[in-house]
Amino acid sequence: MNHMKILIAPNAFKGSLSAVDVCDRLTDGIHSVAAKVKIDCVPLADGGDGTLEVLVNLWDGYTEEITVQGPQGRPVHCPVGFDKEGRLAVIEMARASGLALLKDSERNPMTTSSFGTGELIRQAFDSGVEHVFLGIGGSATNDGGAGMGAALGFEHQDEDDESGLPCGGTLDQIVRILPPNPWQPAKVTVLCDVTNPLCGENGASYVYGPQKGATPEQIRQLDQNLRHLSDLWKRDLGKDVATLPGSGAAGGMGGGAMAYLNADLVSGTDVLFDMTHLEEKVRGTDLIITGEGAIDRTSLQGKIPGRVAELAKKGNKRCFGVCGRLLEKEGEFLRDFGFNEVLEIAPPEIPIEERIRDASKWMIETGRKIGRAVKE
Repeated sequence: MNHMKILIAPNAFKGSLSAVDVCDRLTDGIHSVAAKVKIDCVPLADGGDGTLEVLVNLWDGYTEEITVQGPQGRPVHCPVGFDKEGRLAVIEMARASGLALLKDSERNPMTTSSFGTGELIRQAFDSGVEHVFLGIGGSATNDGGAGMGAALGFEHQDEDDESGLPCGGTLDQIVRILPPNPWQPAKVTVLCDVTNPLCGENGASYVYGPQKGATPEQIRQLDQNLRHLSDLWKRDLGKDVATLPGSGAAGGMGGGAMAYLNADLVSGTDVLFDMTHLEEKVRGTDLIITGEGAIDRTSLQGKIPGRVAELAKKGNKRCFGVCGRLLEKEGEFLRDFGFNEVLEIAPPEIPIEERIRDASKWMIETGRKIGRAVKE
């Protein structure tokens, strides 16, 4: 007798459960009522929060804690993930230069710097890593990655030939960039699902500046500063990247990674789907479960649950979505995109704070519900 096969492939539930936790809790719940169901878990990430844990889990690797300079200069302790052999590394920009490290009153992209992210990258290079995967979601910066460049040994000189630590508000004072000599970076792949250019109304400063604490006046200044920096990249580093899709990601870190590190910018979701052979796994399964904190129309715009549901639909497989919060009116709409059902983990009367706090308990309960639904 063939037992049903379930594939669990979620994103993290921001602020409550990692993608690995979601897989574990759902598995516990399903197996508590349907013990013979076969379950394959593929925790996913898109380059944002949770990418480090997902890749280290996939590589069966390890993490090391490193102390670096945070976005406003305070020291922060950050993990860097490695594969077993120490040849691959994964770094999350948010851990060193992220918005979550700052109080609301400290958010100011004029003064924040990506220096700490550069320190993490330098540490990985120094340890002999051959390929760095850099997730750039959740940044607090708008410095075009110049802070990172400074940590890697690029000098950003002003007209007095002084090299300072660049931040979003001081980029216009740089008159030349001198690369370190010799400069042979390891391969760097930036995981990023944002396609904004560096400057202009769809660029880093205008689109993401407000959430990082910038006033309208500062946004105009930050945009001009990034334009100035990109002219220097072109002249001094031979890198003309300002109009390339994704160069505006993470306050211009997308462009900075290309200019300073010769990095490739790729879709984080695509990379994870390839690394985990997800499409192949979908073909060999009966039911797919995916999810993230909130599922709505934006989940269908290239986000992980939408992309997994798309694969399920293509393979003619059943697909359940699980989420902390479902915007009800979207429910029917989601069915057209490959979800057979979307389940909120907790009943509607449970307040959002409680759902987040007790997410483990509710996720196991949701697993039980699914287990009962699929039990032969």
